[in-house]
Amino acid sequence: MFERENFFQIPQFLTLSEVMGLREQVRLLRPQFRAATIGSLKLLEKTIRSDQICWIDAATTAASLPLQSYFAQLEVLRKSLNEKYFLGLKSVDSHFALYHPNTFYERHLDVSSEKPSARKVSLV
Repeated sequence: MFERENFFQIPQFLTLSEVMGLREQVRLLRPQFRAATIGSLKLLEKTIRSDQICWIDAATTAASLPLQSYFAQLEVLRKSLNEKYFLGLKSVDSHFALYHPNTFYERHLDVSSEKPSARKVSLV
């Protein structure tokens, strides 16, 4: 694991086979992708982000071996981060994002008056 200021990198976190399995899941879930929204009010703001997302939940994961494997790895990572950095991470939320040509998500900081510290870690 390579650590740097405010981020770290895990080489080969996913194998090529795992990436290909997740890619196939994106293909299968394509009809469920929706325009991404921002904030707790779920605002559709095309000047801030224009990608499409599909949230991955327990029902989606149960039907997919690649997603089960991915979430198992995320759980190991969550526990490891808690042990090393005392983050108190209790859960993992995940989604696929599609960026077609000329789509984007503006650089930003997550700020929420309802949940000021809801997200502690992001995985890209």
